Amino acid sequence: MIKSVAKYLAAAAILVLVLGGCGGGNRFISNRGGQVESGELDLSGIPVRSEPTEYVIGHGDELEILFLYNKDLDQSDLKVR
Repeated sequence: MIKSVAKYLAAAAILVLVLGGCGGGNRFISNRGGQVESGELDLSGIPVRSEPTEYVIGHGDELEILFLYNKDLDQSDLKVR
């Protein structure tokens, strides 16, 4: 009985520690030369990646086809005609 309660308490403590370390948003803490700084990160200067466009395989492309469970069927340097 005591062992099962101890297991639940240990699991709860680990869960609290893990979830307590998550998140934080855009706050930072830094230690530069013994000087501890904290504040908000300015994220406005970071460029945003555009969404990838759909690619259509066409004439002249080279393909490599790999089989996960049967390496004998692998093909490389296949040119699209």
